[in-house]
Amino acid sequence: MTRETILYISDQATCGDSVSHSLEAAGYEVVSTKGTMQAIALLFILHPVAAAVLNSREGVQTNWDVARSLKAVRPDVPIVV
Repeated sequence: MTRETILYISDQATCGDSVSHSLEAAGYEVVSTKGTMQAIALLFILHPVAAAVLNSREGVQTNWDVARSLKAVRPDVPIVV
């Protein structure tokens, strides 16, 4: 059985991250990155992606900018901010 993939973009250290652990515990395969450019590149190579989850502590505006960039690449992928 193949697990659905979640692209997790966080500006925090991903090791020990409770969101990432919760997604894995829920049965998802989690692919993590810290950077917007790497997240865009991953959207090109990861098919299918169930959703992209944004977890930025630097501010809401940063999340919206990243979300717009991701939607420009893959408008079919749901984004959770």
